[in-house]
Parts: sequence; C-alpha cells; structure tokens
Amino acid sequence: RPVRDENEITGAKLGTLVHAVMEHIGFEEDTAVAAAKRLYEREIITDAERDAIEKNAPMIDAFFTTGLAERIRRSKKVIKEMPFNVLVPASGIGYASGLAVTVQGVLDLAFMEDDAWVLVDYKTDYVQGGVQEYKKIYEKQLSLYADALRTITGIPVKERWLCFLRNNLQVEV
Repeated sequence: RPVRDENEITGAKLGTLVHAVMEHIGFEEDTAVAAAKRLYEREIITDAERDAIEKNAPMIDAFFTTGLAERIRRSKKVIKEMPFNVLVPASGIGYASGLAVTVQGVLDLAFMEDDAWVLVDYKTDYVQGGVQEYKKIYEKQLSLYADALRTITGIPVKERWLCFLRNNLQVEV
C-alpha cells in the first residue's frame, strides 16, 4: 500500500478524493463505493481514503440522478480530468500588464452536445444561502477553463456548470 498519512480525511483532501472517484466512476450503473473499491485494489488510495469515499458516497452518487448526468450519459464524447497549460493575456486574469502568463489547471469534465462542449466543474463546498456568491467566486475559473478547452480543441464551449456535490446542486455560470 502507498505510504500516506492515515489521519482523518477532511477539506481539500476529501475534494481530491472526490475528484479521483469522479474521474474513475462510470456514468452507467456504477457507484462511488464500487469506484473506491477499484481505486483501493489498484493501490491508488489507502484504507482511510476508501473509508472517506464510502462515507461520502451518497453525496457523489446523488449527482448521477441529475439531468446534467443524464446529458453526460447521452454524449458520444466525454473527457475527464484533463490537465492543461495555456498562455493568456495577464489582463485576462486581473493584471494590468500587457504580458502573457501561463495558466495551468485540470478540467473536471467536459462533454460534447450539439457540436459544442459543456464544461462541468465539481465542488465539494457546502453552499449556504444563495448561489450567486459562489457563482461569482468560481466564474473566472470557469471562464479560463472554457477558454482553454476552446483553444485546445478548436470547438466552442456552449455551457459552463458548477456542481456542488454536497448540496446536489447544479448551477449554470
């Protein structure tokens, strides 16, 4: 087994685990528990990490009952956890400089629908109150990710979605 800290799994660590499950889970008749078992058997995650995924499985599995998940299932082209590096004007990320900067990221999921991409970003934040504040927090990130996907593939992005898994809430940005 990998040598890792077996302390309680919280916060960012749980977010990382959830993203790993979402990358490896099948959208057809699969569950978070089954995906966690496969990751554990392949020695990608520890006992404690598998337990944390199993504890949070209802949060993950609920996403697969949504209309957005159904659209993903119908798509003929789905990409998951795609790392990217793109050069963007510094002004595009809030700097006054005329220089360009490299932006790195990992697209959680994108799927093709009507000859355009739909971008999906998973969040494990617990949304309290209205979603407008959360949309504002993540809007720039999703805009950069959409620009990167369009630049890399040459295909437009028609929708950008935030999926707050703890609330089973999908919000178009």
